[in-house]
Amino acid sequence: MTDRVDILQRRLTAIDEIGDVVGALRAIASANAAAARGTLAALMAYEAQVRAALIRLAPPPDGAPASGPGLVLLIGASQGFCGAYPMRLAEAARDLVPPGAGLLAIGQRTTALLHESGITPVFTADLPATPADIPALASRITDAIVDRTAAHPGPISSLSGRDQPGEPIALRPIWPPEASDLAHGDAPPPLTTMPPADLALGLWMELLFAAIARALSEGLRVENLARIEAMARAESHIRDRRLDLTRRQRQARQEAMTTELIELSSSRRQAPGP
Repeated sequence: MTDRVDILQRRLTAIDEIGDVVGALRAIASANAAAARGTLAALMAYEAQVRAALIRLAPPPDGAPASGPGLVLLIGASQGFCGAYPMRLAEAARDLVPPGAGLLAIGQRTTALLHESGITPVFTADLPATPADIPALASRITDAIVDRTAAHPGPISSLSGRDQPGEPIALRPIWPPEASDLAHGDAPPPLTTMPPADLALGLWMELLFAAIARALSEGLRVENLARIEAMARAESHIRDRRLDLTRRQRQARQEAMTTELIELSSSRRQAPGP
């Protein structure tokens, strides 16, 4: 019976260690989610500045965008420990990405699930662990999209979750921007040191970059929120498991003490008198 008590104590020690790891993962995810929220606000402000510059410099592009399924930027999960979120994204890609569209998959875990489902993206990259690396990845994705627009003409959309309660994973437009967002006012054109056509092209590219960076920040925040939720469930399970092990350990100790008392009492009764 003593061995059983020792085994239960080792299990309690192990589950406490697991609880420490789960708590650390939850704390890291909370910090990353908060940082992503701050980055998102900065990117939205930057996007607004680029849009304002375009409004003063160049009229919206003439004509309708090239017809076709276009490109879809899937912003998935980099790692596990975030519940069913990576699988939900992979299922959404299978159900929502238009046939013939070029799929750019971000997130190692979700990309692996896509390959298991027989879906081959035209571009893959891992989602950064922190918002500090988002600009570099957004620049890579912008270049990849520009290189693939000829092979996949049409609009550019993002596919990711949102942190608003009840809002499902869905396709959301990235490009082209809404014409109403670029409506020109009466402001005079700015003084420039570059040819207006070159400056306008650069601003259009910056606007695409800003939209992609914003989508990445949203995706990073949602991934960390999913991890926080999964770690909260794990902590609840660990607490229940620890209570059960503690109860069983106390019962084992009581049984061990009872056995020892019975053996001690029996040995006294059997001992020869003086």
